[in-house]
Amino acid sequence: NKFLFLFYLDRIHTADSCRKILENNRRIINDDRLVSHIKSCSEPSPISPYGKHIYAYRILEQTIRQTFENDHHHPIIVVPGLMLGGTDSRSYTNLSKNLYRFSPFVYHHNDLNRLHGDNERIRHSDMQRGLNFYFHLILNNQLENIPETKLNSEL
Repeated sequence: NKFLFLFYLDRIHTADSCRKILENNRRIINDDRLVSHIKSCSEPSPISPYGKHIYAYRILEQTIRQTFENDHHHPIIVVPGLMLGGTDSRSYTNLSKNLYRFSPFVYHHNDLNRLHGDNERIRHSDMQRGLNFYFHLILNNQLENIPETKLNSEL
């Protein structure tokens, strides 16, 4: 007897692929009676370029500093990271390699249950910070050169 095992894969790590996960599952299960098949799988989005030599990343980094250093009164260190959730950015990989997933909103522990849930809302101060961030992101993208000095951080 053969058994059909269907995989639905989404949000896989950037170091993996649909094929690698299927092969690994076959190796772990190790039963020839099992016929595995990928029903649907979304390959991971490519890693966006980052670093001091990448203009788009530097604009984002500068805008984050403008927005958050003013609030915290100490230097902000911006580092790339891995976004675990699936985002709409996968729809834009054919338009640009510079797809950065960043949210300028600060969530506290008691906010997490409300994300995409009942009574979802955002603090007024976070909304102001978010508007300030996006305003400066658009403004900063019009610069021909990124200034070394701190830019004005208020609307």
